[in-house]
This record gives sequence, structure tokens and C-alpha cells, in this order.
Amino acid sequence: MVHDDGRRLVNLRDIGGLPLDGGGRTRSGVLYRSDAPYRGDLDPEGVASWPPSVVIDLRRPSEVEATGFVWQPEVRHVRHPLHDVGSVDSGLVQRLEDIYSRIMDEAADRIAAVVGMIPDEGTVLVNCAGGKDRTGAVVAVLLAAAGVEREAIVEDYLATGRSADAIKARWRVQDGLAGVTRRTAPPDLLLVRREAIEIVLERIEEHSSGAPGWLEQHGADSRAIGRWRERIRDEDAR
Repeated sequence: MVHDDGRRLVNLRDIGGLPLDGGGRTRSGVLYRSDAPYRGDLDPEGVASWPPSVVIDLRRPSEVEATGFVWQPEVRHVRHPLHDVGSVDSGLVQRLEDIYSRIMDEAADRIAAVVGMIPDEGTVLVNCAGGKDRTGAVVAVLLAAAGVEREAIVEDYLATGRSADAIKARWRVQDGLAGVTRRTAPPDLLLVRREAIEIVLERIEEHSSGAPGWLEQHGADSRAIGRWRERIRDEDAR
């Protein structure tokens, strides 16, 4: 079911409250993840504050323009296309796992660059079209770098599965309003599977220093990684 005739984000959530290795939890109000906003959208429900301070938009330019959405002037909208393979209608791959393999093989530097875009205060939103693949890879790396428990990262990714039908329904509504036809994606690419996000985690775990070391290897500044960890980690939370 799509809320308000497709006029609200349907895969938006605050990545707060996730358990950290060694104790503590991620802070709320720091990192949101979501599907794409569209012209005419109502303010979303289910998050404490809106709009975010910074939006890191992982879609290609044509996807951004097609939605017709413009953020408020106070929001810093960073267009940071991650990889065309992450668009479900790109036609570049047929298997879900191939999306994640290619992102990690070919866009590692783009993922690493996200760390330096995170503000020192306020909320950052990471989004793509559905909030599943490109967003899933980036958020998984950020959470791993913050020291979130591995299974909690997987479960956060799998939570998008509960929104899958609503995402597809919202696309149908919005495509109809815009008078456009979305290329039919292979059904496999619309799924949410543990094996897909584990590709991301396994790649960064291969580095001797884990996710922080992987990020540095691909261009992230160690100070930016440290600031991110300080912002998102609440080691006193239980």
C-alpha cells in the first residue's frame, strides 16, 4: 500500500539504535536513508526532524531530473552518482549480486568520498531511487566503519524488503503522473537478499584494518572517518 497516493517517501528510516561492537548504539538523528523524493511530496512521517541538513543523492543526473523534486534552500543537496549499475532499469546486469560486486569493484572511491560529505552537525540523508542497492552499499560501509555489529548491518539492509511493494507501487504512481515509462527490470534486481549485502561486508572485511582501513585505501581522510565515528557512536547507550 502506498501512503497518500504515492506522495510520501516509503523507504525512509533513521539509522539510530543499532548495536555497536563492544557496547553502545548508533545515535538517532544523524543518518537517514530513503528512496527518492518526487515533486509534490508531502513531508514524511516516522522521523524526528525534517528536512535533513545534507542530502547525498546517489542517482545519475537523469534520474534526479525526472523526479522534479527541489530541496528547500537550507538543505545542501550533494549530487554524487555512485554507479549506473545500481539503477534497476539500467539494463547493465541481470543478477542482484552482480550489482554489489560491480559497485565494490568499480565505485569504491565514490563510496569512500561520502565520508567527507557528512556534516559535523544536523542530519545527513543518503538516497537513491529505491533506497536499496546504491544506498544499501554506502550505508553498510558507513555502519561498518562506525563499528556496528555485522548482523545489525545486514538486518538494516533487509528491512528494505518490507517496503519493496510500496516502492514499486510508488514508482507506478509517479511514472503515471510524469507520463514516463520505466524500463522493466529483471525481477531478480527488485529483491532484497542477505547474499547481496554480504558481498559488500566481505570486501571491506578483507582489509587488515577493516572498514576504516578500506575507506582510507580508497581515498577517505582518516580525520573524516574519525569525525563520522564520533558523531554516530553513542557508547553509553544501552
